[in-house]
Amino acid sequence: MVSKILETLTDLLTGFITMLKDTFSGVISIFYEGGPDGEGFTVLGVFLLIGLVLSLIWIVFKVIRKIVKG
Repeated sequence: MVSKILETLTDLLTGFITMLKDTFSGVISIFYEGGPDGEGFTVLGVFLLIGLVLSLIWIVFKVIRKIVKG
């Protein structure tokens, strides 16, 4: 009985982890294509990186302005 419960829990956990892995791989393929033919960022991935960099620069400027103002 206990082994049956553990087997069921193991199957559920394995299925959940597989679902997370597949979802993560699907989302990553939107932004980055790896492999021999398509190595590099997609257009959406490049825009995402540009947005991240601009956001970080904006945050740094805000912090510097706050420090200078006192």
